[in-house]
Amino acid sequence: MIFTYEDGMVANLETMAPLGKSDHAVISFELNSYIKKDLSTMSRRNYNKGDSVRLRKELDIKWNLLLDQLHGDAESQFKIFQEISVAAIDRCIPSISTQSNINKYRPSMDKDIRALIRRKHHLWTRYMETQDINNIMSTVSVKTK
Repeated sequence: MIFTYEDGMVANLETMAPLGKSDHAVISFELNSYIKKDLSTMSRRNYNKGDSVRLRKELDIKWNLLLDQLHGDAESQFKIFQEISVAAIDRCIPSISTQSNINKYRPSMDKDIRALIRRKHHLWTRYMETQDINNIMSTVSVKTK
């Protein structure tokens, strides 16, 4: 039996033969779920197409004369430097837009689910090493109490 919160989430449900000598059947099904696709457009500089010679000429400024007028006000000096350099970069280095698909990674699971998956893998490995289901069952019953 599979519990869902919405009709139609489970399709092509099949009961298959058990693995090995187990009395538990394998269940195969398709899960129809919703994934929010978040395509975001990012802008970045295409430095390969930039005109570095022109940029160098545009930034060939007598910075000492320009910034000394502000008499040691570092914040104002930085603001002037930033405005001039960003404007020159905008003129000399083109921008390109790219779409990044945030959903190319699988959805995150909470730590309890990850811990249960690790535990399942650990128990399965122990079972495959010993082939003793009683040893595994005693470990499971101790851990769940």
